[in-house]
Amino acid sequence: MLLAAVLPAIILIYYIYRRDTVKEPTAQLIKGFGLGMLAGMLAGLLEGAIAGLGLVDYEPGNFLSALNTAFIGAALPEELVKLWMLWVLTRRNPWFDEWMDGVVYAVSIGMGFAAIENVGYVFNFADEWQNVALMRGITAVPAHFDF
Repeated sequence: MLLAAVLPAIILIYYIYRRDTVKEPTAQLIKGFGLGMLAGMLAGLLEGAIAGLGLVDYEPGNFLSALNTAFIGAALPEELVKLWMLWVLTRRNPWFDEWMDGVVYAVSIGMGFAAIENVGYVFNFADEWQNVALMRGITAVPAHFDF
């Protein structure tokens, strides 16, 4: 179950890493992955706080409510926390010296985020984990890669 949850993220990190002509140190990619996992946990706390304030409705009754929940309750906190982690990783990083490095580091953070999120979903739906892992592996993980 764990491998099914994490493997799509690892494949996408490897994919983007291969496209970098001047390879980043593996330790930096692992650090980015770890920061992405931390971002996933922080975003979960932030999303809980937003829900606690009543700013989103996780049982939306109409399109505008669903849109508000998707953007205010999920996308905004997730992308802001990932951006913060990218800043933490790159701000004094001596290996961050070309534009492709930013892409590689952003992907490593996004994939750490996707991996921890996937682990949560796959283990939460243990009775149908194969379907959850497959669907998230072709939808949510590539979304965190792109965003």
